[in-house]
Amino acid sequence: MDRFTQLTQKERFFVNKIVEWGMKNKRTFIWRERNNDFFIVFVAEFFLRRTKSETVDRFMREIFLKEFRTFCDLAQREENELKRILKPLGLHNQRAAALKKISHLLYGVEKMPTYQEILGLPHCGRYIANAVECFFYKRRRPIVDHNIQRLFHRFFSIPKAVEIHKADYLWDFAEKLLPDDDFVNYNYYLLDFSAEVCKPSKPLCDICPLAQMCNFYINNKKSSVSGDDSHV
Repeated sequence: MDRFTQLTQKERFFVNKIVEWGMKNKRTFIWRERNNDFFIVFVAEFFLRRTKSETVDRFMREIFLKEFRTFCDLAQREENELKRILKPLGLHNQRAAALKKISHLLYGVEKMPTYQEILGLPHCGRYIANAVECFFYKRRRPIVDHNIQRLFHRFFSIPKAVEIHKADYLWDFAEKLLPDDDFVNYNYYLLDFSAEVCKPSKPLCDICPLAQMCNFYINNKKSSVSGDDSHV
């Protein structure tokens, strides 16, 4: 039986609307343009922790990729030099130390790192491992970051988790919704929609294609009618 037909009406509505929106509004970043380059995809996902996509994209295009194209390039630089180059991105001390260790672990490796090996790299957890698996290896893997968790919470009323990487119920739910085909673009669309429409503050509910079935929107609409200012 087709996986999509087993979803609830609300879940099918969600997936369809995310895809419809994404096909018109998908963002362009260098790691998406060149998602056949492991180095670029991995480093981008590493930088995207606690840094906005637009900032990482600009930094990689204008600075980082002019200095480094391989893990060999990284391994050959002194850590202090890495810190200087990474300073405009922020968290440069932590990132330089981690990248230096990672570059030595991956430089010269004959086989591409497996999922478990990526999980074991410094400052690389479930999200980075799944993102690299999906976007580079083109394997059907769910992704859940803070933005996607917020979207699931608002639309489906799924409880939030303090530690997302440990919240199996979130990852299982994301996997349930993940299409069998074109899951790479679906995950891109999910990231873009949760960042551009379902924003942390001042979400664009009035133009949101999910609004008619969104628990957050429906509850807030009822509250505004009754004069209650509480929010989900």
